[in-house]
Amino acid sequence: MKTHNTHTGFTLLEVMITIVVMTLGILALYTMQVGSVRANATANTIGTATNLLSDQIERIMSLTFRNDPANDPAILVDNNILDANNNDISGVNGLDETTAATADFVQNFTITGTTYTLYTNVALDFPVQDAATIRTIIQWRDGFADRELSYDYIKMRN
Repeated sequence: MKTHNTHTGFTLLEVMITIVVMTLGILALYTMQVGSVRANATANTIGTATNLLSDQIERIMSLTFRNDPANDPAILVDNNILDANNNDISGVNGLDETTAATADFVQNFTITGTTYTLYTNVALDFPVQDAATIRTIIQWRDGFADRELSYDYIKMRN
């Protein structure tokens, strides 16, 4: 007597191969998601740094750069005088200073757990007479990497 095997289905080997393939696909999606979250966090810190730089430049640009350099040769920023005569000018006219001792103005911000340090340097009569070059530099730590952005602006005497 002949018996026919009428059972249809998957073998154990087919099920195991399917599980392995699906696991690899899920791990690839997980890796992509982690990379996306990290990229979004980095973009967020860069956006915050850019906003802080822009705010500082807008504050400085709104101030009066006086016409009488003999009596008032400075730009006033948040009650600190940024005067090229009293500052270290070892960089490019002192514009690259990024220490509290050498920068013209230093301000710290902590936003969502990240500490940003904003340095503002001013070079008077650079690159031309009756102009001030203003460089703002912001530094922060993003994960394991140190990051830095800088803006340069030129403000003419009023």
